[in-house]
Amino acid sequence: MPVFFLLSFALSFLVLLIASFTDLKERIVPNTLTYGAMGLGLLLGIGYSLQSSDWNYLIAVFQSMGLAIVLAMTLHQLGVWAGGDVKLLVGLAALSPFNPALLNELNLLSEPLFMRFDWPVFSLSLLLFSVFAMLPYGILLSMHALAKKKELHTQTLERITRTLENALFAGLLTAGSLPVLNHFKWPIELTLVILIAWGFLPKLEHKAAIGILAALAGLALARTTILGDALAAFLVFGIVGLGWFFLEMSPKLLRETKKTMDLSEGDIPALTWIEHDAHISNWSPPSIKELIHTVQTKDLKTAIDSTRPKGRIVCDARMARGLEENELAEIKKLHATKNFPDEIEVKKTTAFVPAMLIGFVLLNIAGDAWIRLLLGL
Repeated sequence: MPVFFLLSFALSFLVLLIASFTDLKERIVPNTLTYGAMGLGLLLGIGYSLQSSDWNYLIAVFQSMGLAIVLAMTLHQLGVWAGGDVKLLVGLAALSPFNPALLNELNLLSEPLFMRFDWPVFSLSLLLFSVFAMLPYGILLSMHALAKKKELHTQTLERITRTLENALFAGLLTAGSLPVLNHFKWPIELTLVILIAWGFLPKLEHKAAIGILAALAGLALARTTILGDALAAFLVFGIVGLGWFFLEMSPKLLRETKKTMDLSEGDIPALTWIEHDAHISNWSPPSIKELIHTVQTKDLKTAIDSTRPKGRIVCDARMARGLEENELAEIKKLHATKNFPDEIEVKKTTAFVPAMLIGFVLLNIAGDAWIRLLLGL
């Protein structure tokens, strides 16, 4: 079995290495590579099952591929992933239904925490770790793009200041709430409920007052300084808040203007263009902040309705696959009749497969520790 998992690791790593190169260079993942990975994974599963007279591994391969299809197609339907990403995850699920956990397998990290888990859910682990690997890269790209847009510097500084102020008072609230909850022997989990309710307060002054009062109450009950807890919470909330801000800004920053007649297959429009009552207009989904505001000022149904464009979609910014041939033809036809603008903004796409490669390497170092920690094993 160790040799088999070593082979599984080597093939998966090679597939990801090649796919990362083609994704970075051409923004495509070749079908020959993805379908080849699927076929090779099935052959390896059959070979191992025949050699060991145990067909459970082949069953696990099919279970792994099924989970990968559900996860990847969900992301595809949401417009987050293109077809190449979908097929690549399924191919990797066939090659590695279980985490190869290379360091643990080679006894370089032999603690039980880092062992592989006996569920064929490696595709889920890989997806989660890939997203985490992509976050710093996306934030850095947004910061680099923001540095070039001087007109946004004042707005950005205001937003960063507001984020840090919120983090400060959230830190005070958290540090102050813990001694209060302990004093009354209430569940510590109530801290999360308190923070969520606090987050819905409309004015910073109210948040500040509650945060300071909670800190004073906690200080009185704990009879020791809560400064360390408040500082730790402030750092966590500050880092998360700033990270979220830059990720939220990235769709606005990572875009460029392109002439309509120069659009090509794979270009992803920055805005969704819809036709309604013989007029063409653009639409973008509301942010989480806008949705919360709509719920507060109107109702939930209005907020849900605002997430759906009204009219016929000409081209959809939510589709990671980009523009297809039929959509390009319609856009250029509408442009010829003066119903479509001469220029539109398109997204500057970033390769996701290298993040999958980083996630794969991290999982072979950490094994399935995250699953064991989550399940308390």
